[in-house]
Amino acid sequence: MKKDERYYEQEEKLKSSIFFVEANFFEVLTLWEKHKDEYLWETGRLGFCQVIGYISGHKSKPVNVSFMFDKINNERICFFEVVSRYNDSEMVENWLNKHYPKKWDNNSRIAITNAMNFHHAIQAIEEKVSKRKNK
Repeated sequence: MKKDERYYEQEEKLKSSIFFVEANFFEVLTLWEKHKDEYLWETGRLGFCQVIGYISGHKSKPVNVSFMFDKINNERICFFEVVSRYNDSEMVENWLNKHYPKKWDNNSRIAITNAMNFHHAIQAIEEKVSKRKNK
């Protein structure tokens, strides 16, 4: 696979995600274990890392984020985790909102949460499924 093809594939996965959940691999595994019998959960562990910015603009202080993608009831969810030494949660949230602005709850709430509040992502999935059924 060429570099450009990989970029577009990664970009498509980010664009098609309906929700972004900050979670490490263990948290994702725990969420899967809790919800696997309740929802159709397709795991897609292959992801990628991307530098989304630098602390105070210093190239020696990158903020590197790991992205992983799963599908739950045919809706793509992006799980992300800062994996660099430097972390700026506000920078990550702002970057996601700027490049991949997603909303839920009838377009009233930002579609970013953490593992502890994963029920928001579940509610967004149920909202999407409900809208599909009502068409």
